Amino acid sequence: MPEISVVVPVYKVEKYLHRCVDSLLHQSFTAFDLILVDDGSPDQCGQICDQYAERDRRIHVIHQRNGGLSAARNSGINWSLSNSDSKWLTFVDSDDWVHPHYLSLLYENALAYRTDISVCAYKELDDSTIHEYEKVQDGLGAEWTPEDFFVEKHVNATVAWGKLYKKEYFKRLRYPVGKIHEDEFITYQMLFRTQKIAFINTQLYYYYVNDCGIMKTESKYKRSDVLEALVQQIEYFEKNHFDRAKKISVRAYAGALCTWINTLSDQQSRENSKLYQEQIKKLKQVIKQYRSLFPFEECRWAYVVAYPWHTKCYGFVKRVLSKVKRVWQLSA
Repeated sequence: MPEISVVVPVYKVEKYLHRCVDSLLHQSFTAFDLILVDDGSPDQCGQICDQYAERDRRIHVIHQRNGGLSAARNSGINWSLSNSDSKWLTFVDSDDWVHPHYLSLLYENALAYRTDISVCAYKELDDSTIHEYEKVQDGLGAEWTPEDFFVEKHVNATVAWGKLYKKEYFKRLRYPVGKIHEDEFITYQMLFRTQKIAFINTQLYYYYVNDCGIMKTESKYKRSDVLEALVQQIEYFEKNHFDRAKKISVRAYAGALCTWINTLSDQQSRENSKLYQEQIKKLKQVIKQYRSLFPFEECRWAYVVAYPWHTKCYGFVKRVLSKVKRVWQLSA
């Protein structure tokens, strides 16, 4: 009987799919089912998935029209809820791979700390990286509050992968279809629904930096998606009085606006000019609304974009006063 369902969305990863699936089939923990969701991939991925299913009874393949990463993850979730007796769920992206003890350590730490979510550290790799699995030892886990984890390990707290979740969390939650930054909409909600998180500070998940991946190729849409997700995060943290987490999301929102504004300033068109002004207005509003979270010296990057001339004047006056002070000290 499977304890864990592993959901792997598959799309245009023919070159990497074997690496991903093989890393899962070589797990030291074997009580799992593997759900490969062929999201209308135009290459040979569908056939590769079927070949794996013929070799291993734990593998179930779903073939569907292309709907994006969220739709693929949701299909895997739905299948597991309807067809599997597993109690836990984890996601692995199909161009990534995992440590041989990925499932066992996440599972053991979840049970040891009696928590609904277990998380591991990850490592970014590309084609030039020489890779060796990190050695693991007993007693690696630690207990974190959701807010501490979100503040201190923000990237790790945002992504969907690299985590083991109690499956019951997904009886109501699903990933938003059509969004690029789907993790930003959902992961924090699950983290903050539990009292504590088990975290293993060992790199058990290997994130492949794929220059052809969706995050690299759909930049126009991912900016608007991430802004929407961050607004929802801010509202959630305000409502539930998670002030430190709110600070992280507010500054992330301002940072995303600054990035988009700088990109638009390099593009000449009427449409971009209008959009540029709209984003400047949003940035000024967030600085004004959350002024206490934007001390000038600490957040100069935001003021430079929102108030470029004011910032230049401030810098000029500050330099003049500094010179006057030095002259006064020398003459005293």
